[in-house]
Amino acid sequence: MGRRTITEKEISLIKAMHTRGMANKDIQFFFNRRDRPVNTGRISTIKSGLYSDSAEIPPASEAELDGFISAFERFERDIGVVARDKDSKTTIVEDARALLERAGWFADTAVRL
Repeated sequence: MGRRTITEKEISLIKAMHTRGMANKDIQFFFNRRDRPVNTGRISTIKSGLYSDSAEIPPASEAELDGFISAFERFERDIGVVARDKDSKTTIVEDARALLERAGWFADTAVRL
């Protein structure tokens, strides 16, 4: 079996989203990355436990899932209002990374900007 591209934390969140009744296409939205697309088929194999030993990983708690979705929504809201002026000393990528770090995004993922 190939190397897993989705972390155990992400798998637990995906399982919790399934338990909550979210559709695959809605779950996919939270986990797609430019360098790592996650298709709905992968989400289905996680649900069924067929994805790379994912059956052994328990779903995230309701509180963990609520916190993840809340942080994601805060990030979306914050990134939408980042104002850039011509004298800015940082790049938009650096600003986006700072927002993600404040939301705790890099703590459990290998995503790098």
